[in-house]
Amino acid sequence: MINFANNLILEFEKDSDRRISAICRALTMITTVAILLNIFHVFKISSALYPTLIVSAVILLLPTLFYDILHLRSKFIRYIVLSLLVFMSGLMYSILSYHVIIMLVLPVVVSCLYCERANVIYTTVLRRIY
Repeated sequence: MINFANNLILEFEKDSDRRISAICRALTMITTVAILLNIFHVFKISSALYPTLIVSAVILLLPTLFYDILHLRSKFIRYIVLSLLVFMSGLMYSILSYHVIIMLVLPVVVSCLYCERANVIYTTVLRRIY
């Protein structure tokens, strides 16, 4: 009997980096929309916090750089990406508070896409520290 479960998990694992970089690109667009909404006075964010929003957008583009452009795929890069997403989600939550409360769970959801228990535990513990 052929076991297809391992093949499906390996295929999903290969595509997880690509999916995560696509999610982060979409979140970069949402961050850009938040900046534009602030410019049009829909949000009330101090203009002194624009650099923090720009840093968050740059952090969200790093998975695309690592996975899609440089084709780096290793556990070390995954831990770096997860750490940066936890840091970025903390920044975004501190700035936009009630507008993006979902940002608190983003790193944990992203770590679940990697299909490894260690990544989820690492992200959850790191999320608690921040």
